[in-house]
Amino acid sequence: MAAEHGIKMLAVKGEVLAFQCKTHRKGSEVSFNSLSFDRDSQSFSVRDRNSSSIHKDSSAEMDIVHCCSTLDVQQRQKVPCVLLRLCKKRTSAFKYKLYSISTSTDAKLHAEFALPYEMRDNISIVHGPTLVWSHENSVFYVSSQTGGVKEVPISIRVNFIGELPLRRRKIVIQGVQNVPGDQSNVQNKLYYIEDGRSFNSVCLVPDAYSSVIQCMMVLSAEEVDDCLRSTVLAATSMKQLVLFENGLPRDVCLLPYEQPMNIQIVHTLKNECLIVVTFNQGNICTVWKDTFQVSVCKGVVHLFC
Repeated sequence: MAAEHGIKMLAVKGEVLAFQCKTHRKGSEVSFNSLSFDRDSQSFSVRDRNSSSIHKDSSAEMDIVHCCSTLDVQQRQKVPCVLLRLCKKRTSAFKYKLYSISTSTDAKLHAEFALPYEMRDNISIVHGPTLVWSHENSVFYVSSQTGGVKEVPISIRVNFIGELPLRRRKIVIQGVQNVPGDQSNVQNKLYYIEDGRSFNSVCLVPDAYSSVIQCMMVLSAEEVDDCLRSTVLAATSMKQLVLFENGLPRDVCLLPYEQPMNIQIVHTLKNECLIVVTFNQGNICTVWKDTFQVSVCKGVVHLFC
């Protein structure tokens, strides 16, 4: 019997993809299923029990690190992406593979590299697809175009790495930097990877929330007279989902679980808009975007039993 390592969820075109990692006697395998949301029962169900395989390995243990939908610049369309971590026994190195799902059954490899440490913090997949992450106050990125792992020339304690819906300078880092000459004084910065420009990040979220935000999603952003107007969803360590407009809190929803990991928007087949929040330990809940009220669902691990 296969042992289940974990499940990651991803909203795609009115449905949700569930990526699952299992360990068999012959090795490890990562596959995915499609889930559909039923408004009447307020729960997700597996649409097809026949899962599609992404990667198999007979000599390494595998984990699903992160998944996200982003723009494939070659196909000029959004594609689901998933980052896998492989660790062979008796070695201290970690191997990573970045895949996109091009069809319901096919996966495409975009980047493959090794690190002497386990990637843990602020992992994001943005347009390219480009993988960006932080490690010990440094930020790194890799894609099929970079020819290997590259480092961003800043030192910053990162709160958020992601993508703003702007025409230019889309990939951003939001975090804390010490003021030169005064280590007790810190500034919250928004840094653009493409051109190295930086701004005060209060245009996204207030300074008071920076230390409690676990994950966030930028719904809209527009540059107006050297200022950034934005709408942001953020899940905090206080079991809250907060809606910010131009850096100010506008609405708050209490979440049913702790340790939020990801926020996504789902447009259902009935043209309804849901905010999907996934949590550590495989839990998931949905929030109606129009009322900002929770629709509670069971832990997703029960869907595959």
